[in-house]
Amino acid sequence: ALMRSAFQLERTVAIDSYGLQWDRVVEKYGVQLGGVDFEATFARDATPTAQMVLAARAVALETAFELVNRDHERASAASPPLVFNLCDLSADRPFAPEDEKLKPAKQEAIRAGEGRWRAQLDDLFWRLLSRAPTDDDAAAARAAFLDAWRREKGSERRGWVIVLYGLLSSAELWAL
Repeated sequence: ALMRSAFQLERTVAIDSYGLQWDRVVEKYGVQLGGVDFEATFARDATPTAQMVLAARAVALETAFELVNRDHERASAASPPLVFNLCDLSADRPFAPEDEKLKPAKQEAIRAGEGRWRAQLDDLFWRLLSRAPTDDDAAAARAAFLDAWRREKGSERRGWVIVLYGLLSSAELWAL
């Protein structure tokens, strides 16, 4: 059986039916991230190599897509989301300057969604980094979200993928 993480995703290391250990990151990207492997490595190498950084970013992007899409599918099937439980992945987003041109009722709906968006952002920071986002963190996440949202012609889910990717690939998370 595969081990599961807090986000209910398969971990990269598993033991197969023959009792052999395999590492999905090594298999897929050809690089070891360090950590106890019960053979040679007993402590994580705190010095990031270029390969380690690239592999971490690839895993972060893959995980971000998986989490956002899985929670979207759960919401579509009337099941509660597992990670994005404070916002609507398909509707809630920050208020953008171009929203000033919309009717007042639509602006109010977007502003209400912005509150839920911020609550979800705060929740992700607490889950991943054990702290609240600073004003600079929130501004950067907002800018990245809106940039992805505009590029994908209104895809809130793509905005969340980019925000989550940023958190998962951050040096702060990998140094914990």
